Amino acid sequence: MKNLPFKNNNKKGFDTMKKSETKININEKEVTNMKYELEDNIKNIYSKKPIDEMVDIGYGFDMRPLYRLLLAKCGEDLPTLIVVDEIPELYKRKDYIFVKPESDNSKTIIVMAESDGLNMKLTLLKAITSYQNQNSEDFKDAFKSNVPMGSLGFLSHNKEMYYHALKICNELKIPCPQIIMNCFPDSAQGETEAISSYRGVYIGSIVRIKKAGRSMQLVALAHELKHCWQQEVKSNKKFFTQDVNQLNHTEYCFNQTEIEAVAYSCKYIQSIKHYADIDSFLPMSKSNPEYTRYFNLVMKYMKSLDNAA
Repeated sequence: MKNLPFKNNNKKGFDTMKKSETKININEKEVTNMKYELEDNIKNIYSKKPIDEMVDIGYGFDMRPLYRLLLAKCGEDLPTLIVVDEIPELYKRKDYIFVKPESDNSKTIIVMAESDGLNMKLTLLKAITSYQNQNSEDFKDAFKSNVPMGSLGFLSHNKEMYYHALKICNELKIPCPQIIMNCFPDSAQGETEAISSYRGVYIGSIVRIKKAGRSMQLVALAHELKHCWQQEVKSNKKFFTQDVNQLNHTEYCFNQTEIEAVAYSCKYIQSIKHYADIDSFLPMSKSNPEYTRYFNLVMKYMKSLDNAA
């Protein structure tokens, strides 16, 4: 009889333990569910982050073999190509992904990881094969929908732009940098990111082109590739004057580096589009008091290009 209360207490304790265990199990399940939900929320938040904030654009290598491959294999249906240092871990792929730009959902961008020249060609060939067979499992696995592009976008008129990039670079005898579309409406027409040299050796550029009319884009392309030539071939004090005030538009336009790039781009667009004049492609307004002097200087440089040819 003395043990009876003990047994009753034990039973009570056992019941309490069962309830406690049941409660713990429920809590663990809730915690697990909350964990998955949190991971999904984090993933969704991360996936909404613009891709240009998650990647670094690759540079320092020649894009000519990749652009040639695109032109040879894709015909009229040519995707835009962007090479990045590495594919974000979010996408769980190491080679390439397909994304759709917000500006035109009918277009496709191949975002490809940088590697050595041969492996990049093999990776691009795989991506092109997958792109041309969009019912394949590989395409479905590589296609990442609803990825915001930030300042990046599909390269407008990309077939023509890649073709002329190859043509200009062969003419100037320089490697071809990456050609990137800059979607921001307030951005410059064209921009070259000249990557600083390492131990005195120039290691590459990225050319950004603003979305605009075809002729204006080709002028911007030729202009920026001429800057790449200057950096590659004529990297000296004569061209890159550090004391030019870039905030003073007139002073900037008269800089010899800019004059030469403008003259080359105007000459190039005349040669392929047969324009009779180049006024609309000059960066200086006709209302500027210095316009006539500027125009004559550009024409002088254009004639010097004729003589050099």
